Amino acid sequence: MTKTARISGEQRRERIIDAAIELFSEAGFAGTTTRRLAEAAGVSEAALYLHFETKEALYEAIIRRKAHEHGQIVERLREAMAEGPERVFREVAGSMIEIHTRDKAFLRLLLFSGLEQHALFRMFFEAQTQECGDPLRSYVETLQREGVFRPCDPRLAVRAFTGMIVQHLLTQEVFGLRELGVFSRDEAVDTFVTLFLRGLQPPAGNPRAKTEAACA
Repeated sequence: MTKTARISGEQRRERIIDAAIELFSEAGFAGTTTRRLAEAAGVSEAALYLHFETKEALYEAIIRRKAHEHGQIVERLREAMAEGPERVFREVAGSMIEIHTRDKAFLRLLLFSGLEQHALFRMFFEAQTQECGDPLRSYVETLQREGVFRPCDPRLAVRAFTGMIVQHLLTQEVFGLRELGVFSRDEAVDTFVTLFLRGLQPPAGNPRAKTEAACA
C-alpha cells in the first residue's frame, strides 16, 4: 500500500491560496463557497477554517502575496531610473506583461473583485500605488521639471502608460481575442514604450516613413 506524502501546514496553506485564486477568478468572491474551496484545495472545511477563519481572511492572504510579488518590481525600477526613461518604462511594461501572462487567474480575480466592489480590492490598489505607482509618478515629475517630458498631470501620464498594458493583457490573455492579433512580450513592450515616449505626432519631414521607423 502506497503511503500518502504528508505536507506541512505552510504547504497546505499555500495550496488553499492557489485554489482560491482559481475559484475566485472563475466565480467571484461572492460566488465561491467554502465547501468548493476545500474540495479544490484537497482539504476538509475544518482544515480550511484552521488556516483562514473567513473568506475575507483568505482573500486578504491572496492580496498580500500578490502585493509582495509586485513590490519586487520596485527595486528593478529604481535601478532602471539611473539608465533613463526608456529603460524605466521598458521595465514597467515588461514586468506587468510577464507577471500577468504567467498568472492570468489573478488578473481575472482583480476584475471580479473590482466589479463586486470588494473592500480588499482597495488594499491591493493602494499597495500597488504606494510601492510602484508613486515612484513612477515622481520620476515623471522629475523629467517634466527637467524639460524631458511635456507638462501634464503625472498621474494621468502613468495611468495612460499602464492602461495600454492592462488593455493589451485583457484583450490577449484574459478575453482571448486572438483574432485581433497575438503579440509577443518584446513586440508589445517595444510598441507601447515607443508610443508613450515619442508620442503619436510624427516628426517633420516624411510623416509616414518616420512614423514607421519610430514604431519599428
